[in-house]
Amino acid sequence: MTTSQWGDYNIVVTMHNHIPYEGIIASTAGGGQVILAESQISKSADDGYAYSDDSQNLNTDYLRVGKSSFNPLPYYMTGMVFRNVDIPRGANIISASLKLRSRSDHLDGVVYGVIEAEAADNADSFSSSRQPGSLPKTGASVEWDIFDAWSPDTWYSSPDISDVIREIINRDGWSANNSLAIFYSTRKREGGYRSFCSYDSNPDDAPKLQITYAR
Repeated sequence: MTTSQWGDYNIVVTMHNHIPYEGIIASTAGGGQVILAESQISKSADDGYAYSDDSQNLNTDYLRVGKSSFNPLPYYMTGMVFRNVDIPRGANIISASLKLRSRSDHLDGVVYGVIEAEAADNADSFSSSRQPGSLPKTGASVEWDIFDAWSPDTWYSSPDISDVIREIINRDGWSANNSLAIFYSTRKREGGYRSFCSYDSNPDDAPKLQITYAR
């Protein structure tokens, strides 16, 4: 959404676990724009899941979060690098969310998860020397626990992760169109795990990052 008119905007959107939410997304006195910027995973090496400090999978048709029976916390952990994130440094972040698309399996495991970002100015793809578990994380984090069963082939949105995004775009080295890495990892050895679509399953179904900001 882009508008050149400032004021109160009352909208109904689909938020966490597809629960409709109605509320004001922007209110200010002055001129400017409210902009929705969206970035989607754009290559295979930019998403993958890790199941230990030195083991990851970047080439499967699924990503994963939740309890691993064989490895300690914070695994399973999914890493996602979003490129060309067109947010100016120091922008006023109104809201932000991670969007994941469910698959046809592993739809009902209870997940105790947490979302963080890589504490970096411009994230790079994952590799043997850039494992999700070994990268520095933001101090800001947002819990995303999932209890309700998912429907197959459906998009789901995280809670608001504005604080995580702010920490990155307020860094001295951040510039518009830099890359930003998001991690969705496991915070409790309880419940089960869920799988969701990766770039390798279908680029159109790969994770998305949506950020609404004012300038």
